[in-house]
Amino acid sequence: MHNETQHRVYIETSIPSFYYTLRRDIESRAMQSWTRRWWEQYKDQFTLVSSLAVIEELSDGGSEKTQDRIDLVENLEMLSISPRIRRITQIYIDRLIMPQDPFGDALHLAIASFHNVEL
Repeated sequence: MHNETQHRVYIETSIPSFYYTLRRDIESRAMQSWTRRWWEQYKDQFTLVSSLAVIEELSDGGSEKTQDRIDLVENLEMLSISPRIRRITQIYIDRLIMPQDPFGDALHLAIASFHNVEL
């Protein structure tokens, strides 16, 4: 159960992906460091939420770190993905607000918007 005074923050796929990146270039290592630092400093200051869309995206990764990435988010509150959210996603795509990838950023934005959580 989350504290109603805490801000709810939607954790989408890039957070666990950066947290457990296998890339070794300087930019990827920096993103991993920043992500891990944010996670450790702020995970208890916010109510973190996610969705099954994130779990599905992470599952498609096929990396040796796939399960670690899923483990990072699987115990978070999972927000529902209703037909209404699917319609909002399509509106974002149709109006060129988001790229045409119904299972990508447009869906995450629609989930966060519909559930009134920060992204």
